[in-house]
Amino acid sequence: MEKKQNNALKHWITQKVSALVLVPLLFWFLFIFKDFVYKDYNNKILWFQDIKNSSLLALFLLVALFHLRLGLTVVVEDYIHNIKIKNMLLSSVSILCLLLSVFTVIVVLNLFMSNNV
Repeated sequence: MEKKQNNALKHWITQKVSALVLVPLLFWFLFIFKDFVYKDYNNKILWFQDIKNSSLLALFLLVALFHLRLGLTVVVEDYIHNIKIKNMLLSSVSILCLLLSVFTVIVVLNLFMSNNV
């Protein structure tokens, strides 16, 4: 029982830390997004070619996906009581978040290298 409580505490702390990391990244994203929307295509590509912008955007999206996975894991563990369905949903959430993370990195790298997506 103590091991389960220890895992729950680690999960809770990890979720809170990811939320804290997301706060400044969210403010950065909202501050940038208001100007980004009105840029033309070429200026948007130039924006992505700045390593700082691409890195922060990728970091924001990856931390958000990680935080999403942590949150959905808690929801599934708390509200799904059938073990088979619970395990299937937990695996699906992990795989989906992993695929979205890989896709995010590929897209941001392509935009950073000025390849058309």
